[in-house]
Amino acid sequence: SHPVLELATDGAPGLVLHGGTGSFVAARAPDGSIHYAGGIGWRFGDPGSGYDLGRRAIGRGLLELQGWQPASPVGAAVREHTGLGATADAGSVTRWYYQHAEPNRQVAALAPALLALAGAAEPVATGLVAASAGDLLEIALEVTAKLFPGTPAAGLRAGLSGPILQHPAVQAALRERAPFPLRP
Repeated sequence: SHPVLELATDGAPGLVLHGGTGSFVAARAPDGSIHYAGGIGWRFGDPGSGYDLGRRAIGRGLLELQGWQPASPVGAAVREHTGLGATADAGSVTRWYYQHAEPNRQVAALAPALLALAGAAEPVATGLVAASAGDLLEIALEVTAKLFPGTPAAGLRAGLSGPILQHPAVQAALRERAPFPLRP
């Protein structure tokens, strides 16, 4: 976290949001102290990470397969990823993810497909990606409120790091909501 914080802020007060295999927010307060938020891992919440994107895709895909949500390319990608075929139902897809020898890897492996769909402006994928990145942004906003009270948001140095947050669809979703300028 320290190297990406340095790159994002040029050593000045500010913060960086990182999303890749894992996610976190790192910040340097005006007094020079370094702070870290998030980064608590897939089991407890890791918004903006590959695992979180995959988890959200699978959740949506399973609801589609159960008939509770309209079919979308996200649901098709979730089913396709299992290799079970076009007739696989919610139960068989669920079992595949739970019984796989490397379930965490399989969940995270859906992130590129979800990002590709979001990059093609597919609305369900775009919403899932925006929700995941938005949850990471919420952590960054809490950090900002505590470390930079009274600092105009427009003047705060804020960077984006990691392959997920470098994706154009993710950057667009974050820029819509961020009160500060975000610099890749």
